[in-house]
Amino acid sequence: MNELKELINKRVQYVGYVSKSGKDRKVPLDFDRFCNVVLGGAIPNIARRFKDKNSAEEAIEVVLDYLMNTKEISSSHFPTLLRKSEAPNYQFGDYKLDSDTKTKKEILSWFLTFYYIHLWKNKRQIVLGIRTDDLKIKEIIEFHMLRGSNFNFELKTGKIEGAYMDKKVTYYLPSHISAAYFILLLLFSSILNNLRFEGKEANLGNSTFEILISSNNGGKKWSTVYHPISNLSKLYGMFFKELEFPKMKFIMFLESLNPPKLQNINVLDFYYSTLSDFAFSILVEGYLNVNIFSKIIGEKISLEFRAKRENKAYALRKIYHANHVQTKFFGGIDMDENFKKLKKRMFAIAKETGKLGKMGDTQKGLLKRIIMDLKNEEIPVYFVETLVSYLPRLEREGINITLPQELVTLSIREFLILKNEFIISLWNSYVGFNKKGGN
Repeated sequence: MNELKELINKRVQYVGYVSKSGKDRKVPLDFDRFCNVVLGGAIPNIARRFKDKNSAEEAIEVVLDYLMNTKEISSSHFPTLLRKSEAPNYQFGDYKLDSDTKTKKEILSWFLTFYYIHLWKNKRQIVLGIRTDDLKIKEIIEFHMLRGSNFNFELKTGKIEGAYMDKKVTYYLPSHISAAYFILLLLFSSILNNLRFEGKEANLGNSTFEILISSNNGGKKWSTVYHPISNLSKLYGMFFKELEFPKMKFIMFLESLNPPKLQNINVLDFYYSTLSDFAFSILVEGYLNVNIFSKIIGEKISLEFRAKRENKAYALRKIYHANHVQTKFFGGIDMDENFKKLKKRMFAIAKETGKLGKMGDTQKGLLKRIIMDLKNEEIPVYFVETLVSYLPRLEREGINITLPQELVTLSIREFLILKNEFIISLWNSYVGFNKKGGN
């Protein structure tokens, strides 16, 4: 029981019976955001039990006594241990505490050890809860703790700085409410990066990480989904075994997908939501969705041009290492030889076409039109027809290319793999050289 008391103590703040505005309070404790989601509806029901409890220790005793003795907490949203083992993607609502003391302790210890990120916009809120039993990983997670917070389990977003062998490395986690799974994918990737460079070994088995995502669109009702993350060992094997100092290409790829800052932040909602869907396919489902990735590329380019219109001094940003990431997901060295050859041919065509970016303004404008016309084409025949329509103009600029006939016979998935890398290569040529490099 002492362990549970210590955990509750780290998740609450004793504030007394008078609020900062001078109003009376019935409950003298503030709970961190994660606990407030789980217990927010239950604790006010026991407000009378706090009477004459004038210390944090006494108030914590009240909370623990209630949790250990109640038969159910109708406002709670986290699953029982049984449910989470039976249904990894189960959408759940209420749960009942087992009457067995040992089981209650296990459940409470389980939920009280979740770290969390709090996202909000106006009345909307999302709380991202993550937990692990791996002590090495817990040490790394503490590197992401929000310093100065009143609570011990809150993680920060934005810039997160670290150092390896006296070389600084910076991660960036967005804080947009629509980016939930994308934030989690970046967070887990930074943890894997730290594991690799600190030489720590962790058992990345099926239950290494668990996540709870609770959302609220205003009011008291929260909806929650639970996932055990079972794909991190696959992700680690693909992107984190090879030493790429100080930051893995996979992380640079993800960070390069972040949108620019815009005056109207509402236009970013759809883009971040699409990023989150993309991250969900990787993190939870274990594959890279090339269709969603195609949409991300098209929208990212549009947002970059919008940022440039809003601020002439804005420097357009490249998308890095897409070829590396797609190749790893779709076979690597075992990829079909004919498809590999076709990828190389399309890459060469993109590089040749991208030479327009090094010519005058007129030619660079032509490259922009080609990019804008091609980026949303998702049918091979239409993509080829659009590109063919530019061939005479390209010839006049001294660029002679021949399109492979195999393009129109590809499956949609194979076509999108090629198209994604083709558009990114054109875009990076348009943006021009900078120090980070990569395709």
